[in-house]
Amino acid sequence: MISSKGISSADIASVHFAQCEFAHIEVPMSINEDESIYVKDGLLLLVPSDWLAVKQELKLDDIKLSKHTINLQQFGHIVDNNSLYKIAAGMVVLILILLVEIFVANAKYEEIVQKKEALFSKYGLQATMIQNRSTHSKYSKIHKRQTKLREAIALFLKMPLKSEQKITLLEYKDKKLFVSITGVKKGSERTLLSKLKAKKFKLKTSFKNEVMKVEVSL
Repeated sequence: MISSKGISSADIASVHFAQCEFAHIEVPMSINEDESIYVKDGLLLLVPSDWLAVKQELKLDDIKLSKHTINLQQFGHIVDNNSLYKIAAGMVVLILILLVEIFVANAKYEEIVQKKEALFSKYGLQATMIQNRSTHSKYSKIHKRQTKLREAIALFLKMPLKSEQKITLLEYKDKKLFVSITGVKKGSERTLLSKLKAKKFKLKTSFKNEVMKVEVSL
């Protein structure tokens, strides 16, 4: 609107709100041929001059302006220049910190990759972690089974056998341990198998001609 009147912003000394500057007027004032202002209930109103029966002509030279002014540049910017400079400086610092973090992270990544490749080469590991995890899982199961097998065999070898009792078969096949013990009368197996049951081994037993056959699932 100011530009349409042919007024440059450089020619504007200050900008004041009419609500502040004319709040003290006691009678309606005509500001041009068609419009007038007056105060009602503390508010400055702009109305058609025809609405008012009595009014006076507003003389701007008689108005003493207050110190309450605004900067026109604030209407063209969300924040002032000083704030913009501070924001820009903060962004620059943030960008520098991020660049340093990226550089450090890349350096650590390269170091980790080199150490991983060295370890893979030293221990003959496979190319990917998925393959290595699969291999680890496979051999962990084998280790667990072998540990249980050794424990079961040790328990059989430590059994309190009588002089007429002997282990005639000790065989591992299809993830199962097969054991045959001669000279065992039915009913006396509880003492022999008590330690195996205490370790919660899965057992199957059968008897024939004083021969006890035990099947241990591993």
